[in-house]
Amino acid sequence: MIKKLIDRDYAFKDRDEARSFFTKVIGLYKNWNYSPPDSADYQRYKNELEQAAAST
Repeated sequence: MIKKLIDRDYAFKDRDEARSFFTKVIGLYKNWNYSPPDSADYQRYKNELEQAAAST
């Protein structure tokens, strides 16, 4: 999933939009990483990351 986020092209309007997107993705990834794999939070963060990856 992270590789897809790194390798893709983005069409942000400006730096602020890019910063906002990547700040959100970093926060989601950190929270996902610290969540136990069998928890509801783990699945929620994973889903949010997948949605973020598909949205831009």
